[in-house]
Amino acid sequence: SDDTRALPAFFDELDKNKQSLGVFSCGVNVSSMDDVFLKVIDTENNKKPVQPRKSIQLENGIHLNNNNGYNNNNEFKKFTEVQSQKVQSPRELTLLKLKALIAKRIHDMKRSTRTVVPIMSIAIGCVFAVLGLIETTVNSTNKTPNWELDMNTRAAGYAPELFGFYYQLEQLPESYGQYYMPEALRESVRAQEFKVDPTEKLLNDSIKDLNIYRERWLVGASLEKYRNRNVYIAWYNGEAHHSLPISVNILYNALLKKLVAESNSSLVRPEDVGISLHQQTFEHFNPHSAFLPFFGRVYNSIFIPFSVSFIAAFYVLFPTHERVSKAKLLQLMTGLSIRLYWLSNFIFDYALYLLYFSTMFLVFLIWDRVFQYGLYFSTISSTSESTHTFTTCPLD
Repeated sequence: SDDTRALPAFFDELDKNKQSLGVFSCGVNVSSMDDVFLKVIDTENNKKPVQPRKSIQLENGIHLNNNNGYNNNNEFKKFTEVQSQKVQSPRELTLLKLKALIAKRIHDMKRSTRTVVPIMSIAIGCVFAVLGLIETTVNSTNKTPNWELDMNTRAAGYAPELFGFYYQLEQLPESYGQYYMPEALRESVRAQEFKVDPTEKLLNDSIKDLNIYRERWLVGASLEKYRNRNVYIAWYNGEAHHSLPISVNILYNALLKKLVAESNSSLVRPEDVGISLHQQTFEHFNPHSAFLPFFGRVYNSIFIPFSVSFIAAFYVLFPTHERVSKAKLLQLMTGLSIRLYWLSNFIFDYALYLLYFSTMFLVFLIWDRVFQYGLYFSTISSTSESTHTFTTCPLD
């Protein structure tokens, strides 16, 4: 047994306090369980039948067979009735045995604290691992916040000296150049009028200096005739990603001021109107949020059974120790029912599982309410189903 190491200290303490305890001598006989059982069987086989003693009544009325110290049968009858009242009923005895077996499990768990605490810690740690993985999955794509940017050449980081142009066919009567040049200048772009086709002019400039063509020529506009209609075309630099919206915005502002000026309105001046351009990202959508219930089920199917396996392993330790130490055999030999023995183990193990489940349920509930994911307790049906599944799973 594990308690044999405490015997020397026990006997030392007993020897010091034997007078106060009323103990004069004691001894310990160590033998194997097999020797004990064989000796008991051998003693029973060799025991001679003993004749029952006859009841002898003396002159003073004392019965030697009973040796009860009473002088008549009425007194002995009363004594027997008093003694019989102290005997427990079978139901009370069963409850006392069950209580004693559960108390034995509790004391065993207190002695096995070094084993119980790591097992429970690992089991609860698996629950926190599930929540941590779900939280990591959700936050992994939330690192890029929504942002807004004023769309102009300065915010885009282009060179301070930029070139642009405007062009229109000579036969077209309307002119927008006087409005286009100031708008381009607001964007730090020096716009000049092209008298020839823009494509031919830009190709010639690219032959002269390719770097200036790629890095300085940013925007442009042209007015052409297409199917008997006047068409405005915005030109942009293909290697400058923000040049397209900037070029379109310059052209729109020029046309807006042209229309206001031609309306001859006394209420609005061309200088008072304008279109500003802002780049704003779309509302950030986390693609993992759509699969969050799926990820939750995957993590649960891996870690929850893994954590429960440690609890189930703890259930085997006590019966195994009882069987190895022959303690279970001694209890059964003294008249303990095998059904009552396993019933007490089941009650204690199930109570331990309910303690683990209550802790896990509370952790999941707090996490689900704080982060508002709604994975486990979004509806009453999901809450009741989760509770029913985990509480009845050990009974299946």
